[in-house]
Amino acid sequence: GNGRRDIDALVVLEDMLPESTVIEYTAVEPCHEQMDALKKRFESRASAVVKGGKNSRSRLAAAETTSAEQFNFEQEKYDLILFTHSLYHMPGSEKEVVSKAMWALKPNTGRIMAALSTEQGGIFQMMGSFWQT
Repeated sequence: GNGRRDIDALVVLEDMLPESTVIEYTAVEPCHEQMDALKKRFESRASAVVKGGKNSRSRLAAAETTSAEQFNFEQEKYDLILFTHSLYHMPGSEKEVVSKAMWALKPNTGRIMAALSTEQGGIFQMMGSFWQT
């Protein structure tokens, strides 16, 4: 996506973590236009002063324009892997992608978080027109 929900999640994490913590974020997005928008969001946020007069503690460490199915999860170990409104865009591959992600987590401390739309959400309603009943 374009990073709006990613930034929302990072704001929550910044509030929860000690002030000395810097969050290095790796983004994976198959659409070039969405990835460009995500990069611009991070750039503008990095130069802006955020809530309480503090600077953002999140930085875009890597941005890969590829699908989650093609992403090389073995290149690094992660504290958190966040699937933001993405799992329903890879029908038939969800289990494989989440399984790969689980192996890419730091032992004992790594976590996976998935944000999904509810039945009342716009994404769910839009995607519903493509699903077989």
